Amino acid sequence: MLNQMTHTLGPIDPAAIPRAEREIGAPFPEEYKRFLLKYNGGRPQPADFLIHWGGQDWADQYPVGVVDVFLGFRSGEQTDFFHRLEVYRERIPADTIPIADDPGGSLLLLGVRGSNTGRVFFWAHDYEVDEAQSADYSNIGIVAPDFDALLQCLHDA
Repeated sequence: MLNQMTHTLGPIDPAAIPRAEREIGAPFPEEYKRFLLKYNGGRPQPADFLIHWGGQDWADQYPVGVVDVFLGFRSGEQTDFFHRLEVYRERIPADTIPIADDPGGSLLLLGVRGSNTGRVFFWAHDYEVDEAQSADYSNIGIVAPDFDALLQCLHDA
């Protein structure tokens, strides 16, 4: 369970969330909005979580993930939501957005459309689909049914 957040990005610009929702064409889940307004990104303690895979044979090397940093809203920061969205927009499924980085270049994603709305996923960078293919769920595991459940399942390794 989340006990502490460090390295937050300070008070959020009130226009940032509606701007992001317009940019992605979907609303953020309410619990994610509350988190952004309270912390605006940062490093959680504890930070580990379990990943539930759909039978991918390579996934044994990823039983546990780590949140290095939650993305927030501050232009010019590497952990800025808009920066990450621009970098990964074509590389992640269209019904998801990046919400956190892990230490190895993988991401936590949040579903924002359709049947995946609110669900939290782990996107394994090392098994990303080829650039010629459309992003799919072949390199993605399930972390939590919603954002609050993600915060509740964080633990120390």
